Amino acid sequence: MKCLYWNFRALANSPTKLALKKLLVKFKHEICFISEPWIPIANLSQRWLHNLGFKTFAVNCRNQLLPNLRCLCASHLSPTLLDLDNQQIYVKIEVGGKYFVSLLFMHPLVILEEVLVNNLVSQQSNRSVF
Repeated sequence: MKCLYWNFRALANSPTKLALKKLLVKFKHEICFISEPWIPIANLSQRWLHNLGFKTFAVNCRNQLLPNLRCLCASHLSPTLLDLDNQQIYVKIEVGGKYFVSLLFMHPLVILEEVLVNNLVSQQSNRSVF
């Protein structure tokens, strides 16, 4: 399984979408994690993703703020969302076995970093699969 992680802004503009399309097609990625796209969910056309053979399977929630993490996968995959918050998305993806993936966005404020670390430790202690 090939994964792409890209931290960029301006996902709604044509040059960025074209660059993303070229990366996904050329290297045949099956999973794509995007951080800091800073666009509303509706601004990334699901039809455009479908034409690439992808779908959105998770977007983090930040209350009144735009989401800063977005997860895309190949249409044939069925990831399971295990947990999410304003700094991370934790999913299980099965492809010929079990893979657990956690997408993190570490906030520069120390107090928010501590919240993230506490959440991750809690998740790990609650799961017997590790």
